Amino acid sequence: MRAGRKDGDVMTIGKLILAALALLIPSATAQADRLVLDAIASYEAITYPMLAQFLGNQKHNRCPRFKVIDEATRAELATVTWDDRELTAADLNDPGGEQVIEGFIEKYATDPSAFCDRSWKLLGPNGTYKRQMLEAR
Repeated sequence: MRAGRKDGDVMTIGKLILAALALLIPSATAQADRLVLDAIASYEAITYPMLAQFLGNQKHNRCPRFKVIDEATRAELATVTWDDRELTAADLNDPGGEQVIEGFIEKYATDPSAFCDRSWKLLGPNGTYKRQMLEAR
């Protein structure tokens, strides 16, 4: 032990360091939680317009009871920034976007009626998602 220090001093310094770390952990955890929540919000803001277009697009008529609200899907995509600009539908034409659509196709093929019903409850009027992107025909 160094001259001039007592065992109690070392313990006090150790306790101070632990106390400081304990104060920092909630801040770091809150910051990590915010990053996770932002990532989830971005994921939803990208995939839900894709889902609305997949099901409500009149060209494919997958769910004949409803149609997509194009303005709403564009507005939702615009909430996500990508390379310091708003995201557009053209940005979704990449392998990641194709994988999302393939997932929709698989789930839709299993039970089209149930898939349309769940999507309506999510993106229709009074849906559980924050923005309505589907409307009745």
